[in-house]
Amino acid sequence: MSDLDIADEIYTKLIDRAEQAYNYYGGQIPLARGNVDAMGYNSPFFLIGGWRKLFNVTTGVKSVERNFLVNSSKFDYFFGRVVSGSKHNIARSAQNLRDLATLGIKNENQLMNVFNQAIKKGTVISKKSNQFGTTVMRSVNIGKKGRIDVGFFYEGGNMNLIPKISTIIPKIYK
Repeated sequence: MSDLDIADEIYTKLIDRAEQAYNYYGGQIPLARGNVDAMGYNSPFFLIGGWRKLFNVTTGVKSVERNFLVNSSKFDYFFGRVVSGSKHNIARSAQNLRDLATLGIKNENQLMNVFNQAIKKGTVISKKSNQFGTTVMRSVNIGKKGRIDVGFFYEGGNMNLIPKISTIIPKIYK
């Protein structure tokens, strides 16, 4: 892993924490308590401009839009790095790795692009709710090789919150 990969991973985790705080406070930037200013994107609480990236504010270097959350441990599951736990999860993780490789998806950035395509232009194939929230499955074609169904989970069924990636189901065309 290069220094840039490590920095990107740390940055992604910081953004995940900022997004969790954003969702926790009902889709608003959390306010500090006491005699301090509101914690906006420049707050040291969110470090290195995580809010800037979250809210797509151009920083002069790069502007990135985040329309969903991904728990970093999900990438272990998606890329075959689950080696302990239930036999089902280990086998499913290995199958995800094979299927993603068949579709030409070899890293997290490529998969993040698939997630972006899914949330922006993906075909809604199902919508299911339970006591925890609502999952919207969106499908996106990956060339002529197959497709990936992506689950976007809206906690509490609140469709105004930023959804979390809950699952992927790669489908290989024969």
